[in-house]
Amino acid sequence: MLALGTGLRGQALLIRRVKDVLYGEDFPIGIEVDTEFEYSSYLVPVHVFSEAFKSAEQLLASQPVTALANLLQILGFLGVSGTTLYALFKRLKGRRIEKPDDIPKELNINISVDLLIRIYNDPEVQTQLRKTLDPLRQDGIEEFQTRRGGVVLERVSKKDLHAADEAEIQDLTKDEEIDLGIEKVAWRRNLAWHFSDDRTSFDARIEDEQFWKRIEAGEAFSDGDRLRVHLRTTARRKPNGTLTIERRIPTVIDVQHVRNRQSELF
Repeated sequence: MLALGTGLRGQALLIRRVKDVLYGEDFPIGIEVDTEFEYSSYLVPVHVFSEAFKSAEQLLASQPVTALANLLQILGFLGVSGTTLYALFKRLKGRRIEKPDDIPKELNINISVDLLIRIYNDPEVQTQLRKTLDPLRQDGIEEFQTRRGGVVLERVSKKDLHAADEAEIQDLTKDEEIDLGIEKVAWRRNLAWHFSDDRTSFDARIEDEQFWKRIEAGEAFSDGDRLRVHLRTTARRKPNGTLTIERRIPTVIDVQHVRNRQSELF
């Protein structure tokens, strides 16, 4: 029951987010689950419908029909392989689209390639897509399926999810030399500093003994200072699916204080 609730909530939020990226607030939809399940607790009839269809006039217009068809196709309810979120998830092992070769050559969908990429790469879509598949982490749940009229259209197996998890760990685990901006300092060695790599912010513990000796000697650091460091990132996933990421800095290569950089400008 807990697994089912998590997956259904993820799917509802996924459907809503994909619709928002596609059409914004101008195309309202409804998402409903039957009050009674016909077969079992794990076969859940989900209905996605357009509010526009409630008007007989708009029912004859092509725009709502096309919009709803595109939405259902991306979500895996129309049976066109290769262009659904789940097909892309399996094809890319959970990774985001980075190049044209990542997507099928024949899209068979009435939206642009750029829009499809924007939908799939959207952070909220990625988050809710994984939550929809989260029940696969439970013992006894082996496959997620979308169906229409009793026919299976898309399927994601436990093996597919594990492959995506492994690929994510591989992508996160790395050693690199990188420039980091200091956002918050910590004066105890066992505490993490808060950094930014100009894209994301994160915590990392500094383990460089020579760097700590500089601090003990009185060197001050503040917001805006930058460090050139060796950054070591490791990641692991718990049995319940929770991803933990640890970042450590074994070596500080160079220090650039903001006050020194400003003086150089003039």
